[in-house]
Amino acid sequence: MIDIVAAVLRELGCLAPDTDPRCHIGLTRGDTLWMDVFDEHGGFVHVKTSDVFSLREEVRVYHAAFGTYRAYMPRPLGYCVRDGWQIFACEGVTHRPLLPHHVVRGGGTMLAGFFAAARSGRRPGVGGAHHSLLARLEAAYAGSRFDAVLAPWRTAAGHIELAALGDSPQHGDFVLNNLGLRHEGLVVFDWEDFGKVALPGLDLCTLLVSAIDADAPTAADALTGRGVPGRSLASAAETACAALGLTVGQFHRLVPLYLLAFLQLKQAYATAVHDRIARLLERVCAAEPRTAGDRVHG
Repeated sequence: MIDIVAAVLRELGCLAPDTDPRCHIGLTRGDTLWMDVFDEHGGFVHVKTSDVFSLREEVRVYHAAFGTYRAYMPRPLGYCVRDGWQIFACEGVTHRPLLPHHVVRGGGTMLAGFFAAARSGRRPGVGGAHHSLLARLEAAYAGSRFDAVLAPWRTAAGHIELAALGDSPQHGDFVLNNLGLRHEGLVVFDWEDFGKVALPGLDLCTLLVSAIDADAPTAADALTGRGVPGRSLASAAETACAALGLTVGQFHRLVPLYLLAFLQLKQAYATAVHDRIARLLERVCAAEPRTAGDRVHG
């Protein structure tokens, strides 16, 4: 398999013909391998490969995202099928981790460019994808402990409110371990879930959740902007919301719906992660009850 990948990279011009590459290989979900393929100069290409299922849809989604977020993504280099192996190659990016304090302490400024790009790809006043999202959430959670999260959005008024936000395809897993810092600024990885949710602000919510202790007693207040805990995230939330074209009030009121959408999107996550999101959502709902008459726009 390594020889097949190396041959493909040479054909793509990513490796010189006489290069003897070094490979760092990892396992993702058991049916997909990723590897970083290094040349003798230390440059590298990131490759995802599988002999189990097609990567064609993932490649399509990646290119769709690249149209809006090219300044924040590794450049796609090529895709092919060779001897039963699906091979998708992207530019290797040297980076350092993005840490919680980068987000909580002034991170909104650093991330504003990304969220401004999200806003530029937004279709105002459409909101068609939100109806599909609500249908999926209803199928998964109607009558469950999270049924109250959906109540404000079941009415015609709720549908109108969501439609007014417009559609803005989200990364879908915009969390710290998928972000990094390079010389040019922010770099974002793992775009497999791009576009599965188009609710503006979802990516901001998941980022903030990943930057705080989601199990802390203060987490629900921090995320919904309440009291002293809420002030700890105020700067990042205000700057990011301005770039997104949302008010901070809109964002805070949508937090339960964001969390429920993320919970449904990540059903295949490890149980510990899934349960942590569910516990946080329960505390958010307990702290901020909603009725069917609530509206996004104050």
